[in-house]
Amino acid sequence: MSIRKKTVLDCRTCATMGWVTHRSQRDSTLTLAERFRIDEGNEIGVRARGYFAGGTLVEDLGIGPALVRTRAIIADGQIDTIFEAAFEAGEFVARVDVLRRTADGWHVIEVKSSLDPKDEHVDDLAYSVAVATASGLNVVQASLMLLSRDFRNGQSDSELFALHDRSAEVRTRQAALQNDFGRIAEQVLGETQPAPELTVACKGCDYFPDCLGADVTTPIFRIPRLTGKKLETLLRDGILELSDIPVDFVLTAPQARFVEVMRTGKAHFDVEDAQAFLAEISWPAHYLDFETATTCVPLYDGLAPHEQFVTQYSLHVCDSLGNIIHHREHLAEHSCDGRRELIERLIDDLGERGSIVVYSHFEKTMLGKLSLTFPEYAPAVGAIVDRLFDLEPLFKNFLTHPRFGGRTSIKAILPVLTTLSYDGLEVADGSHAMAAFAMLAKGRLLESESGELRNALLKYCCQDTLAMVRLHEAVHRIASGELPMPE
Repeated sequence: MSIRKKTVLDCRTCATMGWVTHRSQRDSTLTLAERFRIDEGNEIGVRARGYFAGGTLVEDLGIGPALVRTRAIIADGQIDTIFEAAFEAGEFVARVDVLRRTADGWHVIEVKSSLDPKDEHVDDLAYSVAVATASGLNVVQASLMLLSRDFRNGQSDSELFALHDRSAEVRTRQAALQNDFGRIAEQVLGETQPAPELTVACKGCDYFPDCLGADVTTPIFRIPRLTGKKLETLLRDGILELSDIPVDFVLTAPQARFVEVMRTGKAHFDVEDAQAFLAEISWPAHYLDFETATTCVPLYDGLAPHEQFVTQYSLHVCDSLGNIIHHREHLAEHSCDGRRELIERLIDDLGERGSIVVYSHFEKTMLGKLSLTFPEYAPAVGAIVDRLFDLEPLFKNFLTHPRFGGRTSIKAILPVLTTLSYDGLEVADGSHAMAAFAMLAKGRLLESESGELRNALLKYCCQDTLAMVRLHEAVHRIASGELPMPE
């Protein structure tokens, strides 16, 4: 089996990771969010080809025929631009997004849907150059082709992209990669899985639960914001289990509180501070949640690539603790730019009295964007911002439960403190909601799917604000002694 880019880059991070990646089968069942990411990548690839006139595409024929086709096109001196050119060097294979003939060699271009060049992008580019060079191609230049921040809806594709020359960096990394090829091939193709090493890369690794984390009850990676030297020190000392952390190891107050909660199995609750915090909410309380979307190529006038915009809101209004007097919601039409109607509806629905309860700073950020987009509503939006009350600090600062797992997201906390959950919802997280609206707006779904998906979006956003109502109620009653702290 040929060795591909992801396997090589994973192997350079961790030999075990590369070995497993090489043998992993891709799950053919895709979520809507995954379908959307693929769709976005394909669109950018197609548009990038349109940037270069007269290019020739090496169809996805399988690596063998693609290699033959690439060699034939390169030999044809009349063709200057090749898309998806295939190269092989020993066991290693690569496909080059764009290959341009120059006066003295070839220019390798890696297309990415990002706005800014990232270190991993340069690694990707270096791998392609390493394989192409090792196969005998004379590569004289290497660039990243990224999206331009200045692009706006309606402009031509020639303005969508920006080229970033990374030739100097690539030359250094290419040489290092080629020097590693022999070791990587031996490790990846070997019958025996390489012994794993405990490193910072273990944090967030998909394979960790079945690797070094197989027998770990509570890994130190769950400690909130444990990074840098503190994490490196623990790992260097071979400490992976939270209970093994020395009692004199220096942690921040929130980190120490979490460690103590996990060690004892008992929640930590600063009752008086929590009560004082919640007492700042004024009635009627408006529990507000936004959902947003973002696309590589802007959908509407004035938007930049990857710029988030609000697509819907849910609003539960209570006149006292847990007593819902009405629910308002709005989901923009996906066939047109509905941002103006949304902000007008929102201003009307929120009225002028009472706290507006949100979860995290996200709604404040998006209100600021709406205010800039529609300056005529800036005073009204400013008044809304002044009424915002962020509920999340309650769980960051005053209430820590072992079943939260070190997280403060609604989805982590809700099933612990209430009987509500997101189980069974067709749309059950923000990335799914974002993808759903974008796919609707881009016409990527069947008409029969659209109505059902819009209803699913409404249900999901509604659940977010209902969750805030019930969390507020639960914490208040636990603090007052009306309810016991859940085990």
